[in-house]
Amino acid sequence: MYYIGIDGGGTKTLFGLFDDKGNLLKTHTEGTTHYVQAGYDGVTEIIKRGIAILSEGIDEVIPVGLGLAGYGREIIVRQNLEKAVLEAIGHERYVLKNDAQIALNGALNGNDGILVIAGTGSIAMSRFDGVDDRCGGWGYSVGDEGSAYWIGKKVLVEFSKQSDGRHEKTALYDLVKEVTQIGDDANIIAYVNQTLQNKREEIAKLALICAKGAELNDPSCLDIYKEVASEISAMVNVLARKSQKEKVLMSYTGGVWKGRCYMDETFKQCLDANVELIEAIHGPIYGAYLFAKGLQ
Repeated sequence: MYYIGIDGGGTKTLFGLFDDKGNLLKTHTEGTTHYVQAGYDGVTEIIKRGIAILSEGIDEVIPVGLGLAGYGREIIVRQNLEKAVLEAIGHERYVLKNDAQIALNGALNGNDGILVIAGTGSIAMSRFDGVDDRCGGWGYSVGDEGSAYWIGKKVLVEFSKQSDGRHEKTALYDLVKEVTQIGDDANIIAYVNQTLQNKREEIAKLALICAKGAELNDPSCLDIYKEVASEISAMVNVLARKSQKEKVLMSYTGGVWKGRCYMDETFKQCLDANVELIEAIHGPIYGAYLFAKGLQ
């Protein structure tokens, strides 16, 4: 028997064909299935095309597990995505989750626990005794603490303070000047609003400046990473305490975690004692596969 797992992210959509032992047999990649960029009709077409490519030559109904970015709290959006997915798959042997839920399922190999996604945005997801919960994930205009966008904004704020003398200049100041090539410091405003068009994903790329500064042992960049760890710990602790479990597994994914070495000390101080931080066991499409296999 075969299964298809789909990880529909904000940048790309990854499809995977699995056998009943969890072996990945074939993959295919398409563009984003986030409804804002692709539209609901686009979501249908991308999913339909990806499934058709993976299922070519297979004469059986293939259960599908999929996680889509944007499939969250908004009821109308959820309803529209459910309609788009049903039209794409053409049968009801599928499980639709958001992309964070399949990432959690894969990272912990189907076990209960918590996953923190800290990429362009951020969110903590949990599942205990069959009940899903979340903390954070309010979007960049409201929250997304600990995300790359949030770090990028922190870098800009720190640059402005170092520029006008509120803080002493550190490597961060020079790195911002080097990356942006703005000349006069005041041009940072035009750079953000015009060159970057204040786009979320572009500001998120400025988090790389913080990573470079941390490599140089820059105190301002290291302080930002401490704040990241503190914010993430707060989200995790909320979910861990609600679970009332003696031991809670926590894993992670997303580009921000490349700087984990700068955050570990703060995690030791801030995470509750019953939380164990582990590396992800599997990726999101495997988590989607596990959901599909659970349909049996």
